[in-house]
Amino acid sequence: MRGRKGSRNEDKRPGDGACGEGGCDCVARTCVIYGARPASGKVNFALWLIEKFRDDEEVRIVTDQYITPTLNTNLAKMMLEAGERRFRGIWHMAGATRISRYDFALEIAREFGFDPGLVIPSKMSEMRWRARRPADSSLDVSKATRILEEKPLSLKESLRILGEEMDHFD
Repeated sequence: MRGRKGSRNEDKRPGDGACGEGGCDCVARTCVIYGARPASGKVNFALWLIEKFRDDEEVRIVTDQYITPTLNTNLAKMMLEAGERRFRGIWHMAGATRISRYDFALEIAREFGFDPGLVIPSKMSEMRWRARRPADSSLDVSKATRILEEKPLSLKESLRILGEEMDHFD
């Protein structure tokens, strides 16, 4: 397969090199992880939005990038199950809802009682990001939904749980 930055041998398993000499039996792909606390000192997209909303600040969010936002505690449970059941291969472990970043921001505003009018629509071409991003980063989680006992959660359910987890840490 040829990509923009070179080629990748199709015989080479994803994660080889990153997982040691033998590679990985199971590779979990995910998308836009968020949760109730910063991870490694970095504030995630959802917490960043909530901070801005609390300060009554407008945020410019792209309408033309699609994601499957993933609640970190749901991801952890899915990954734990995959390890315990010794899954092999590539698994998309992300949230069950494909949504634009803009609509994700609107849902967060609504769920946490903030003014959705603080979310200003923007386009990817207007952003000054350091790195290029694909317009569609969403993942198809149908395999995980079909096989895992710990299912990928809908955005509505994930945001409800996020609120509970944030209340727990306050």
